[in-house]
Amino acid sequence: MTNNGNLIKNIFSYAGQEIRKRMNTRKDFTSTGITSHDLNYMYDIYTREFSGVTSDNMLQYIDFARRGAPFYFYKFAESIIKRDTRIRTMVRKLKAAILQEQYIITGDWKEGNKFVEDVIKNLGSGLYKFLTSSTDANIFGLKRFEINYDIVKGNWIPSRIRPIPNALYMYDEMTDEYSFLDVTKTDNIRLRTILTAHPDKIDISLIPKQETNPLKILDVFAIDGDSENAFMDGVLIALFFAYYCKSYNVKDMNIFLERYASPTMKMKYDSLNSGTKEELQKASKEMKVHGTIIYPDGTEVDLMNDSQKGAAGNLYLNAINYWNSEVTILLAGEEETTQMGSKGSLAALKVKERISDLIIQMNLMTCANAMNDLIKRIIDVNFENPPEYPKFSYIKISTLQDKLTQSTINMNLKAIGYLPTQDVLEEQFGVELEPATDPAADPAEANDDNENKAGDEETENPDDSEFEINFLEDLYKQAEREATV
Repeated sequence: MTNNGNLIKNIFSYAGQEIRKRMNTRKDFTSTGITSHDLNYMYDIYTREFSGVTSDNMLQYIDFARRGAPFYFYKFAESIIKRDTRIRTMVRKLKAAILQEQYIITGDWKEGNKFVEDVIKNLGSGLYKFLTSSTDANIFGLKRFEINYDIVKGNWIPSRIRPIPNALYMYDEMTDEYSFLDVTKTDNIRLRTILTAHPDKIDISLIPKQETNPLKILDVFAIDGDSENAFMDGVLIALFFAYYCKSYNVKDMNIFLERYASPTMKMKYDSLNSGTKEELQKASKEMKVHGTIIYPDGTEVDLMNDSQKGAAGNLYLNAINYWNSEVTILLAGEEETTQMGSKGSLAALKVKERISDLIIQMNLMTCANAMNDLIKRIIDVNFENPPEYPKFSYIKISTLQDKLTQSTINMNLKAIGYLPTQDVLEEQFGVELEPATDPAADPAEANDDNENKAGDEETENPDDSEFEINFLEDLYKQAEREATV
């Protein structure tokens, strides 16, 4: 008995040591490891660096990213996405499109499937932020996440999947490794000095880095990337040039409007009267605001009009609309259907929708890959030698038009005597189905049915009723005879 007690004691002691060892090696799982807070005012470049970007500045940002330090490259990208309403709207539409799709968890390992479903449930709305942020990879080339964990029922469960700002990424082409810029140990001047001091290659080791547990970092790459340096794989470079050209068209148009939106005034005043000039200047300002002018007698005011200014103004509008279309095509693969006007055809509309669907499908594939990488990470953290990894995938039907088409196919199949099973229908449409029940019958009709049913029963079994009556009469008569005796 003593030996058994010592054996059990040793087993629990060993298990406790392993648990503590496991906890110590992953003690930083529950806390934020990557600092993105601007302690040294590096982000004030929003108000200075990007207020009047020239072509030389923009090319320099691209070159910094090419050499592995994309701080200004991504900061400039963030600024134009926030400033330009067309770009901002298109990015939001791409993110919103994936939220309309249903997903499923598949696999033969039921315990693993249940575990993954619990993880997704624990993430809550954080799952949608993770998926929408993952689509940034196809625009930025790369999106990196930090996973913070909680211990739930003895398992490491992601409590928060935090997207790390792209401006903090760095890439060392010598080691083919990605790292994070430490903003607490550098500033704008120091970073700029390091970047400009190496015109060909940047020594990434000179830039302070942040270190964290690699199990906490999850990388999502652009699905169509073809460069070792993922910063060059997105669509940002093309977006930069489109925005740059459009921004100058907008500035030129504003200058044009300021100069020609209201007619120029030509005024003559009496040079012998010194106060007349000042009065005319004041009067002209009043006219700009109120549309009327009062001027001294003896002066002359002419409104100069340009019959060609309308045509000249349209040149700027056409140029701006052109670049808006280019931005839309770049991000969504097609022009917005509202730009087709009355000249569009149904065939052209279908082609545009299909091209747009292809972009959405690419984002969905990126999200599915990101989720499967996350599932593999949390399974490896919590299980030893898992039999397989559960798979996250979106259902086959991706658009409302596809669902309508599939419904029509199912109805045609039913008409010829075939019907998909409930499991197939649930997989097709991503919803749980229950057998349809008939609507409740009218109460009056139900009562009539019950009365008819009762009447039918009486007419159907007359012999049974007569037998019961005769049996009771005989029983009563026998009891009466016994009582008189």
